[in-house]
Amino acid sequence: MDSEEPLARAERHVREGEQRVAHLTRIIQRLKRDQLQNRSTAAKVETALAVLQHSLELAREHLRRERLEWGWSSNDAYTATRRYVSASNRIDAITRGGGRADPAAD
Repeated sequence: MDSEEPLARAERHVREGEQRVAHLTRIIQRLKRDQLQNRSTAAKVETALAVLQHSLELAREHLRRERLEWGWSSNDAYTATRRYVSASNRIDAITRGGGRADPAAD
Protein backbone atom coordinates (compact mmCIF):
# COMPACT_ATOMS: atom_id res chain seq x y z
CA MET A 1 0.00 0.00 0.00
CA ASP A 2 1.35 3.41 -0.87
CA SER A 3 1.57 6.29 1.58
CA GLU A 4 -0.87 8.48 -0.35
CA GLU A 5 -4.00 9.26 1.65
CA PRO A 6 -7.26 8.00 0.12
CA LEU A 7 -8.66 11.53 -0.28
CA ALA A 8 -5.50 12.81 -1.99
CA ARG A 9 -5.46 9.75 -4.26
CA ALA A 10 -9.13 10.29 -5.21
CA GLU A 11 -8.43 13.98 -5.96
CA ARG A 12 -5.42 12.99 -8.08
CA HIS A 13 -7.49 10.44 -10.00
CA VAL A 14 -10.10 13.06 -10.86
CA ARG A 15 -7.46 15.64 -11.82
CA GLU A 16 -5.62 13.14 -14.04
CA GLY A 17 -8.89 11.97 -15.60
CA GLU A 18 -9.85 15.53 -16.46
CA GLN A 19 -6.45 16.09 -18.07
CA ARG A 20 -6.86 12.93 -20.17
CA VAL A 21 -10.37 13.90 -21.24
CA ALA A 22 -9.17 17.38 -22.26
CA HIS A 23 -6.25 15.90 -24.20
CA LEU A 24 -8.48 13.45 -26.10
CA THR A 25 -10.93 16.26 -26.80
CA ARG A 26 -8.19 18.28 -28.48
CA ILE A 27 -7.15 15.23 -30.52
CA ILE A 28 -10.74 14.71 -31.70
CA GLN A 29 -11.00 18.36 -32.73
CA ARG A 30 -7.84 18.06 -34.82
CA LEU A 31 -9.05 14.85 -36.44
CA LYS A 32 -12.44 16.33 -37.28
CA ARG A 33 -10.80 19.26 -39.05
CA ASP A 34 -9.55 16.79 -41.64
CA GLN A 35 -12.76 14.75 -41.77
CA LEU A 36 -12.26 12.77 -44.95
CA GLN A 37 -8.90 11.35 -44.04
CA ASN A 38 -9.43 10.84 -40.31
CA ARG A 39 -13.16 10.07 -39.92
CA SER A 40 -12.55 6.47 -38.79
CA THR A 41 -9.78 7.49 -36.40
CA ALA A 42 -11.94 10.25 -34.90
CA ALA A 43 -14.76 7.77 -34.29
CA LYS A 44 -12.39 5.41 -32.48
CA VAL A 45 -11.00 8.22 -30.34
CA GLU A 46 -14.55 9.38 -29.52
CA THR A 47 -15.34 5.85 -28.32
CA ALA A 48 -12.23 5.89 -26.14
CA LEU A 49 -13.25 9.31 -24.85
CA ALA A 50 -16.70 8.02 -23.84
CA VAL A 51 -15.07 5.20 -21.86
CA LEU A 52 -12.66 7.65 -20.23
CA GLN A 53 -15.50 10.02 -19.35
CA HIS A 54 -17.35 7.16 -17.66
CA SER A 55 -14.22 6.33 -15.67
CA LEU A 56 -13.93 9.98 -14.71
CA GLU A 57 -17.52 9.99 -13.44
CA LEU A 58 -16.69 6.96 -11.28
CA ALA A 59 -13.59 8.76 -9.97
CA ARG A 60 -15.70 11.81 -9.11
CA GLU A 61 -18.16 9.67 -7.19
CA HIS A 62 -15.29 8.02 -5.34
CA LEU A 63 -13.88 11.47 -4.50
CA ARG A 64 -17.27 12.59 -3.18
CA ARG A 65 -17.49 9.50 -0.95
CA GLU A 66 -13.92 10.02 0.31
CA ARG A 67 -14.70 13.63 1.17
CA LEU A 68 -17.77 12.53 3.12
CA GLU A 69 -15.70 9.93 4.96
CA TRP A 70 -13.10 12.58 5.82
CA GLY A 71 -15.76 14.72 7.44
CA TRP A 72 -16.76 17.07 4.66
CA SER A 73 -20.39 18.09 4.88
CA SER A 74 -22.64 16.50 2.31
CA ASN A 75 -23.24 19.91 0.72
CA ASP A 76 -19.49 20.75 0.53
CA ALA A 77 -18.64 17.37 -0.97
CA TYR A 78 -21.40 17.73 -3.55
CA THR A 79 -20.53 21.35 -4.41
CA ALA A 80 -16.81 20.59 -4.84
CA THR A 81 -17.61 17.57 -7.02
CA ARG A 82 -20.03 19.66 -9.14
CA ARG A 83 -17.13 22.02 -9.97
CA TYR A 84 -15.37 19.05 -11.59
CA VAL A 85 -18.54 18.15 -13.48
CA SER A 86 -18.94 21.74 -14.70
CA ALA A 87 -15.43 21.63 -16.18
CA SER A 88 -16.28 18.39 -17.97
CA ASN A 89 -19.48 19.85 -19.37
CA ARG A 90 -17.40 22.65 -20.90
CA ILE A 91 -15.10 20.02 -22.42
CA ASP A 92 -18.12 18.14 -23.82
CA ALA A 93 -19.40 21.35 -25.43
CA ILE A 94 -16.02 21.89 -27.06
CA THR A 95 -16.01 18.31 -28.35
CA ARG A 96 -19.43 18.80 -29.94
CA GLY A 97 -18.22 22.00 -31.59
CA GLY A 98 -19.99 24.38 -29.24
CA GLY A 99 -16.82 25.96 -27.96
CA ARG A 100 -13.12 26.31 -28.50
CA ALA A 101 -10.26 24.38 -26.90
CA ASP A 102 -7.24 26.23 -25.64
CA PRO A 103 -4.50 25.48 -28.19
CA ALA A 104 -1.86 26.57 -25.69
CA ALA A 105 -2.81 23.59 -23.50
CA ASP A 106 -1.58 21.07 -26.09
